[in-house]
Amino acid sequence: MPSYHMISTTFADLHDTPQRMMAKGVIQEILDWTSAREFFFWKVRRRILESEIERKLTLANDKLNHGQMQSMLRRWFIESKGPVQNYLWDDHQAVVEWLIDEEERQCIEDNIKIIERDALIQR
Repeated sequence: MPSYHMISTTFADLHDTPQRMMAKGVIQEILDWTSAREFFFWKVRRRILESEIERKLTLANDKLNHGQMQSMLRRWFIESKGPVQNYLWDDHQAVVEWLIDEEERQCIEDNIKIIERDALIQR
């Protein structure tokens, strides 16, 4: 019996490796342990800020789904940064810095007001 336990443990360990998880598309990238804390700090901060904006968008127009709101945020980011820097959308720190910038925040708020106005007109 002990050999079966060892074989099953080894088999399970092979399925839980970062390389295998990446190959299956479960994760997007493999992190170094030394940079993991910083990575997750920026990722969580970005999610919190995006959730706040999505809440405001939902109040402005309750017919928008998550995918539509994410597309709007991405479009606004690319319009702000320019098409040459659209690769920065995948950089959590760059997006957080964009979201907390006062001028950019005002642009986002103005866009939300336009969406709210359009939703009222459509009713």
